[in-house]
Amino acid sequence: MFERKLPIYYVAATISKSSSTSVRSGYDIVTRLVPGHFSSKHRVFVQTLTMETCLKKKMLVRFAVIAFTVICLVTLYGHRLSFPPESYFDEVYHVKRASQLAIEQQFNRKITIHPPLWHFSSASCISFFGDHSWAWRIPSVVCGLLVVFLVFVLTVKIFKNYLLAFLTSFLFTFDCMSITQARIGMLNSMMVMFMLLSLYCFLQFFLDEIWPREKAFLLSGIFLGLGLATRMVASYQIIIYGIIIGVYLVTARKNTWQTLRSALLYLILVPIAIYLGTYLFITVLYKNSLTDFLFHLHYGYKGLVLTKGHHYGSPWWSWPLMTRPIWYFFERHKETGIVNGILCIGNQAIFWIIPISIGHVVWKFIRKGTWAYGLILLGFFGQWLPWVFVGRVKFFHFFYTAMPFACMSIAVLLLWIWQMKKLGKIVVIAYLFLVLSLFIYWYPLLTGFPITYKYYLQHMWFRSWI
Repeated sequence: MFERKLPIYYVAATISKSSSTSVRSGYDIVTRLVPGHFSSKHRVFVQTLTMETCLKKKMLVRFAVIAFTVICLVTLYGHRLSFPPESYFDEVYHVKRASQLAIEQQFNRKITIHPPLWHFSSASCISFFGDHSWAWRIPSVVCGLLVVFLVFVLTVKIFKNYLLAFLTSFLFTFDCMSITQARIGMLNSMMVMFMLLSLYCFLQFFLDEIWPREKAFLLSGIFLGLGLATRMVASYQIIIYGIIIGVYLVTARKNTWQTLRSALLYLILVPIAIYLGTYLFITVLYKNSLTDFLFHLHYGYKGLVLTKGHHYGSPWWSWPLMTRPIWYFFERHKETGIVNGILCIGNQAIFWIIPISIGHVVWKFIRKGTWAYGLILLGFFGQWLPWVFVGRVKFFHFFYTAMPFACMSIAVLLLWIWQMKKLGKIVVIAYLFLVLSLFIYWYPLLTGFPITYKYYLQHMWFRSWI
């Protein structure tokens, strides 16, 4: 212990930096000023206090950065969330069901073909906040923001690289499709959130074996079931899991039957049970008959075989090219010439480089054969190519489920360019600036901000975009 009070020397020692050299120099200055007052024990005590102070400062800085990022994202994604005040595009079905659940305490089985989990969450918001347009959309925007966070976490999980994770989440955040999916009262952002949570839990066993197999599979199956209870497209995730498990069993050649049994129980039966449970909940809550329960299932199946055309429909192969984006909302005031529009479109700097970035990942996977690159390819093609075999009408926003992996592939390409000394860093920074600039350029047409008709025409680069 110190035998004397030395407030000046204490301050001089504790304000030194956290590195050992700086601590030593700070200690040396003090001992020169007052020789004999400090011993080796005191030196260790001063160094410990300094490190603790610096750690607290680092934690405070990290918290400030995270808080600032969250505030910016909430502002960016939530600005003018109440516009338009009426339902638009597929909200006319989903919000109608949610309002019916919240206000009329009834469930009309014919309003929409999709499972009811999103509708229950939206109905809860309507019951709590009132029947307002921004209340309908709270579940979507919250899930959309969480998807941005999960994209970062999942990239860190796969690559153990924070720069790569930052690049991926930056690209996903400023891809125009992400914000339109988060701001509309539709099912996609909630479904993708559960799908990414399921994949993260699944990889807790297959990448690092941090969790035991049963725990990882169980949690993965629960989140997958919640995704199915939101939208049945989440079932494509099972294809990805099946391929990963198959490769694991061939290469590891251990615990084959235990792994297959756990996969069947937790990744097949549990999700199906949760999916059916949502419809059983409706049947019990609204005192419907078993016939109504079977009708819910049949009506949901009809969504997979819907063949009726739509003027905004587009073939699956055209989605990376953005040949047919979707006008969710459009309004032109003839008196003033002001246009309010919400366009589901991608960021051109991101979408039109996807073929190059995916090709680059394929090249890296062939050369190195690592799990990380294989997971990107599995995630991307596993969420995109199944639409080849679906006969129903398809829309551009179906590509949203593949975008986290597309952004990962672009981030891998950018990191490779970044390592090309000074020129590579300049190219990457210029590209990120282009992505941000295009996002700002399109932002008024992503949020319904009033613009002039001339400004609207400047954004119609192709006739098929009108």
